[in-house]
Amino acid sequence: MSSGVTINDECHSMYNDLKGGAKKYRYIGFVVASDCKSIEVDHDLVRSKSGAKTNAEKLEDSDNALKELCEKLSSLSDSRPRWVFFDYEYTNLATSSNSDKVALIKWCPEHINIKQRMLFSSSDNNVKQALNYGGPTVMCDDIDEVKNIKARLEKGELK
Repeated sequence: MSSGVTINDECHSMYNDLKGGAKKYRYIGFVVASDCKSIEVDHDLVRSKSGAKTNAEKLEDSDNALKELCEKLSSLSDSRPRWVFFDYEYTNLATSSNSDKVALIKWCPEHINIKQRMLFSSSDNNVKQALNYGGPTVMCDDIDEVKNIKARLEKGELK
């Protein structure tokens, strides 16, 4: 079932800047607007990529961004779930090569009320289809699950 909630143009633009040739952002968060009619960028959950050039610098930037994201998610003052697209830089443990992958973190802690959960769940396919997203998706309801995503990518558990 679809919620009928639409994704605004800024979400499209910023997602393209995260995923496309520019790769401008490390992560961007989306949230259902307070009027429950559209999905908008959560500007508290946006981080630009650093000017890292070496693989070690890129890995460090990714690690620092993940720590920052966890802090921000922990301190959110409202009770709305979020979609966070994170461009991870990691070392594939099987091949020992550096890789990057955009993963979708579906952040919906247990304290979120049922109405918000239902709206989030019914809007999920709209988000993925509108952005033509087909990468790994991880549902997280606590910070430890978010922290564990990089390790799962490194082990090849998320495709």
